[in-house]
Amino acid sequence: STVLNASGATTYSWSPANGLSSTTAANPSASPATTTTYTVTGTSGTCTGTATVQVTVNPIPIVSASTSASPICVGSTIDLTATGATSYSWSPSASTTNPFTTSPATTTTYTVTGTSAGCTGTASVQVVVVNTLVVTVTAVPTQICIGSPTFLTAAGATTYSWNPSGSSTNPIELNPTTTSTYTVTGTSAGCTGTASVTVTVNPLPTVSFSADTNMGCSPLCVKFRNLSTPTSSSTDWFFGDGNSANTITSANNCYHNAGTYSVKLTVTDSLGCQNSETINNMITVFQSPVADFSMAPQPAIIIDPTVYFTDHSTGGVSQWEWNFGDVTNAGSTLQNPSYAYSDTGYYNVQLIVTTNHGCIDSISKVVYVEGDFVLYVPNAFTPNGDGLNDVFQPKGSDIDPNNYNLTIFDRWGNLIFHTTNFSQGWDGRANNGKSVAQEDVYVWRISVKDFKGASHLYIGHVSLVR
Repeated sequence: STVLNASGATTYSWSPANGLSSTTAANPSASPATTTTYTVTGTSGTCTGTATVQVTVNPIPIVSASTSASPICVGSTIDLTATGATSYSWSPSASTTNPFTTSPATTTTYTVTGTSAGCTGTASVQVVVVNTLVVTVTAVPTQICIGSPTFLTAAGATTYSWNPSGSSTNPIELNPTTTSTYTVTGTSAGCTGTASVTVTVNPLPTVSFSADTNMGCSPLCVKFRNLSTPTSSSTDWFFGDGNSANTITSANNCYHNAGTYSVKLTVTDSLGCQNSETINNMITVFQSPVADFSMAPQPAIIIDPTVYFTDHSTGGVSQWEWNFGDVTNAGSTLQNPSYAYSDTGYYNVQLIVTTNHGCIDSISKVVYVEGDFVLYVPNAFTPNGDGLNDVFQPKGSDIDPNNYNLTIFDRWGNLIFHTTNFSQGWDGRANNGKSVAQEDVYVWRISVKDFKGASHLYIGHVSLVR
């Protein structure tokens, strides 16, 4: 508040009434909320006069206080800075400087009073005093495989120094090759603290594998064996032909196309460490031949029994081995041989072909040699029991025994013998009687089919001589 003083008259009247203790007193007290101009009217008798006075109202300053760093270590200094006023007074130090430098022995709260145009405001700030910094450090991950990174992160300070790397960054990325312990020193406002962490470095597995064979003819099936150490928890095989497997101790793969293949094995051990090994051009696969041939004529005829064989094999054949399938096991090593069969029948002909790399294939086909139809009928016989020419017995070749019919008649046309068995001849007895028929000329009739199904009919005479 402030006091307004009026003089020069007998009575007074003040306006406006804002913040006045009295509007008629010569010396009222004024407490306006804002700057205000007051007017007073003085009266003496019938005469009046006026005067004015301005009361300036200044705002209360908004004071704030801050520190240059907190917490601080015992024995360290710190600057306290106030803003928002014209002059300042600090407590409990009673300093009027700004900024204000202090070095408290314990954690202390400082209050500053700021003054502007006679108005004051206050603010407080706490300075935390510690003996040492509590620094922590973490590693992610704490176990790594050699060649893999780990990330170390420190906390609890403002700046850091790492040992043995000498780096001051935080976090820090490292690629240690052996198990190592790392120490970080953290600093804040002159205080220091340390922390350590150990990073375990695990070796990579030693990858090794073998194959039971390294080359051969297609299709080539190979068994691979995992010889890696230590024992793996997972494996990935890549066989070079687009096939893969994940079996641990061994793996099988069949190569169907000729070529050279590189094989790769990736091993992961129980700690998650992974390593790979590739054996370039490990497997060589040779093209296998495909055996084939033709033969002509087919069927062949026994009167001209030579069959000509023509090789049609593919795949780089360099050797031929023929077996013509007869009882003599006749064969040839020519590419395109021929062979004359000695008898009729079906013969299983086999061709084995071999390449320069020893790859083999074989094929078998049946050759047929048919007989030439021939029927021989004797014109006389002597059924006298001397063991010579005692039976009238037709002979022949390419005769179907299931389609044979022989009838014999005497000169008067009487049927005296009949058979459908090609192996049965006439012993001279009429109608299977006890005695041989009389010496005479007899008529025979033969109807027969050959193996091609063609029918043949023959009629002739035979003399029975006693």
